[in-house]
Amino acid sequence: MTAIKDGEYTATIYKLIKDVQYVEAIHILNGQLQKHTKSRAALSLLGYCYYHIQDFTNAAECYEQLTQLHPEVEEYKVYYAQSLYKAGAYPEATKASFVLDNPSSHTKMVKLQACIKYCEEDYSAAKGDSTHSILLQSVLELETQMAAILKH
Repeated sequence: MTAIKDGEYTATIYKLIKDVQYVEAIHILNGQLQKHTKSRAALSLLGYCYYHIQDFTNAAECYEQLTQLHPEVEEYKVYYAQSLYKAGAYPEATKASFVLDNPSSHTKMVKLQACIKYCEEDYSAAKGDSTHSILLQSVLELETQMAAILKH
């Protein structure tokens, strides 16, 4: 790719993302992050791009930095926990899920914890007791989705 003119970085990055050219966007964003190590925009977009190319470990690293730099942003905590889960870092994902303290994130947290327990093959903990109907529903939905995938 040719050099990007000053003032055109944002438009260029968003066009690359729109065109699903995540690897190219990652290359540019990493260059920007070297110059501006705590750039919220660069870290957020970099995490997004890593997640979409299924490089969940690097996505988690970006979101971890964002949770430290901007602890007031609940979405970064959610993305961090989800990235850890997708990376297979189940103990870390569980720990990160318990940091979600906003009531609007509670359902996501419970579902994520159920998925983690399911992946760890801790089915009894994943299903929980009757007071955790959201957790049970999440596990049952996951079981149904996995059964459908295995049929094909």
